[in-house]
Amino acid sequence: MSTKKNIRQGTGGGAGMGYRGGKGKPGYPVPQNLKSNISVVDEIVEDLIGKLASSGIVAKSESGDMKDSQADFFDLVKKNKNEYVNEGGLAVKGDRVEKKNVLPTIEQFKKQILSKIDHTSANPIGSTGKKSSSGDLDIAFDTSLSFDGVVSKIKSFGLEHKANKGLGVVSVKFPQYDESGSEIGKFAQIDLMMGPKEWIEFSYYAPSEGESQYGGLHSRGLFIAIMNGAAGHRVSPAKGLFKADADEKNKSYIQDPNKAVELINQNSKEKWIIDDLNKPFEKIWEKSLKSFDKQQLKSIRDYFVEFMKRNKQSVPKELGENVWDSQDVKILSGAKEVS
Repeated sequence: MSTKKNIRQGTGGGAGMGYRGGKGKPGYPVPQNLKSNISVVDEIVEDLIGKLASSGIVAKSESGDMKDSQADFFDLVKKNKNEYVNEGGLAVKGDRVEKKNVLPTIEQFKKQILSKIDHTSANPIGSTGKKSSSGDLDIAFDTSLSFDGVVSKIKSFGLEHKANKGLGVVSVKFPQYDESGSEIGKFAQIDLMMGPKEWIEFSYYAPSEGESQYGGLHSRGLFIAIMNGAAGHRVSPAKGLFKADADEKNKSYIQDPNKAVELINQNSKEKWIIDDLNKPFEKIWEKSLKSFDKQQLKSIRDYFVEFMKRNKQSVPKELGENVWDSQDVKILSGAKEVS
C-alpha cells in the first residue's frame, strides 16, 4: 500500500479556493486564507515525497507511488513541521475588519511593510473591501522575489505570520487603522497571494455584496468545472492552468486569463470574453447553458457538485434546470435533489 495514497485519503477539503486532486477526480479545495485545520496539502505531500525519494528512505514504483515505510514518511513530516505545518496549516488570528477600515489598513500595510519589499504591484482582490466587513484582507502580490525571500522579509519585521508555499500565500497579523491613520486596537489578517498580477486577480475574483446570492467560491468553482468539463484543463489558483492529463514531469502552467478564454472558446457554441468569467455564478451558469452541449453540461455540473460537496456548500438552485436526462447525481449538501 502506497504512503502517498494513504496521505491523500486522509486529507480533507475545506471551504476555500486551493484546487488539487488526483487524476480524473475533481480538484479538492484547500482552504482559502488557510482557515481549515489541515496540516498537509497535496503540493506539500509532493514536496515531502521528493525529499524522501532523494534521501533514499523510500522509493517510487513504476506507477509513481511510494513503497516501504509509512512511519519514515511521518518522521520526515515531523522533522519538517516548522516549514510545512507551523507555517502552513493554520491562519494567524485576526479580527473582522469593517469596510471603512479596509483601505486605511491596507495603505498602512503597504507603507510600513510592502514598501520595504521589492514588488511590481499589490492590490486588494476577492471580496476584500466589497462587503460590510471582511474576515481577512487579500492582496495580489506580484514580486520578483522568491516565496522564501518574501517570507524572510516578513520575518525580519517581527510580524506574526504563517506561510504556505504550496498555495503561494503568506498570512500576516497586522494592526487595523482607521481613516485618520490611527490604530484602533484590533488586528487584521492580511493574506499576500503571490503570483502574476493578472492571474491572481482573476483567480480570486469575488462579486460585490448584493451583486449575487453566491460568493466567489461559487463563481470560481464553476469556472474550474468549465475548464475541466469542457476545456480539458485543471486549475491551481497560485500556479495557473494545466492540462488535465499532464503528468508531473511534463506539467506546464498557463497564467494568462485570456488563454483560459481561448481554451473555452475552442469547445463552446457561444463566444466568451474575459468579462464573462469575471461575473457572479448566476451569470456564468446562464451563459454556460447557451454555450455547451448536454454532455459537456453534465460533466461541468458533476464536477461542480463534487466541488461544492467538498466545501460543505449548498448547490445553487440554478443547477436544477432540466437540461439533461441523467439522474445519477445526488446533491447532498443542503439543496434539493435534482434529476
